[in-house]
Amino acid sequence: MNKPIVKGSIVRYKDGWCRVSACFKNSVNLCGIFNKVIYHKKIDIKDVTEDYDAWYAAWTKSETYYSH
Repeated sequence: MNKPIVKGSIVRYKDGWCRVSACFKNSVNLCGIFNKVIYHKKIDIKDVTEDYDAWYAAWTKSETYYSH
């Protein structure tokens, strides 16, 4: 069962991950994971999927993660 999309969710959109900065009835706004810069507005909620687990798995293997 898919988790519902809510503000703060990490979602997969096209070929990357974003955080939901605002969630409306049929659309979402997307910002960066570690910043609040809005990259996409009024994206159809059907075009994003909750994907925190895959993002976290990729993040923990990144060079940036290990450098902190």
